[in-house]
Amino acid sequence: MLTFNDETVTTEDVLEPIRARLEDAAERLSDDEYNALLWRLIRNQLLSEVMERLIWREATRELGDAANESIDKAIDRAELDRINSEFAGRESRYEQYLAELGKTRQVVRDRLRRRIIVEQYLRNRLMPLVSVQKRDIVKYYDNHRAEFSRTKRVEMFLIDVPFTAFLESLRPPTEGEKTEARRKARERIEQCRARLRAGESFEEVARTGGAGLHREDGGAWGFISAPLRGRYQAPSEAVLAMSEGQISDIIETPSGYFIVRAGRVEAAETQPLESVQGEIVERLRLEQFNELRARFVQRELSRSAVGDVEPFVQAIVARAPESKRRAVKPVNAEDSAAQRRGPSGG
Repeated sequence: MLTFNDETVTTEDVLEPIRARLEDAAERLSDDEYNALLWRLIRNQLLSEVMERLIWREATRELGDAANESIDKAIDRAELDRINSEFAGRESRYEQYLAELGKTRQVVRDRLRRRIIVEQYLRNRLMPLVSVQKRDIVKYYDNHRAEFSRTKRVEMFLIDVPFTAFLESLRPPTEGEKTEARRKARERIEQCRARLRAGESFEEVARTGGAGLHREDGGAWGFISAPLRGRYQAPSEAVLAMSEGQISDIIETPSGYFIVRAGRVEAAETQPLESVQGEIVERLRLEQFNELRARFVQRELSRSAVGDVEPFVQAIVARAPESKRRAVKPVNAEDSAAQRRGPSGG
């Protein structure tokens, strides 16, 4: 455990709030990716735990009893969100999980209360210092224009006739069998083209004449905004250049034949500054608040007796999911320095 100013932080205090994310990451990330996430989450959570203990008593005095009702509602929302996201909405599973950790639901709610009180205190104290200027909004919009833009999207319908649909043997085909399969595929796609020219719907022809993916759906692939890979690259490139309702001629590829139709077409669009200005203001306000919050916490840390936290961080890492199996180490020199300095924002 880490002790300072008559307060205590245990390894479980740090790990419990981030355990679900670490367990998920251990299943799907590479060693290096997991390693980077592990150190970042532990540093940030340790910072949060230390910060709360440093200032929550002052925060409680300042907020007083008037905020209790709103804090209780915030605790209820936070608890419900966690039960829904991590425990499939089942309170019994959540309570069983806490019991396995040796915690009660009330202990966790008290911890949430402290966290919410501290965040509200910081917002009351720091948000009045936040100021967003028009030039900041314009600069942010110019630097993040791609985030407010939508690329062109086209709904793709495909009649797909692969050569393999006409190979009847499971053994490697002979050259003669390959030639015959291509002939049959060509004959089929020409029949499909003739049916389309005779007025049959594209969906019906795809359903009964095609032999590839999404045949049962009438050849509907949904919207695409970039060329697909592999054997579908050529038809997808074609449809992205087409107008709504347009039908291609036969497209031949090394794997088969296609006819593609463009459904709905959504043109590329960039939202004007006026329509996203409110969102940008909120982003900038949050950025400034987080910067002020980090500086405030660093000042509080410098006045405290936290001391060297490296042994404590190592203990947390050792108890984190998958740490024993993986080669967990500091990501780079900056991480090692961060451990020696103590917790920091980021």
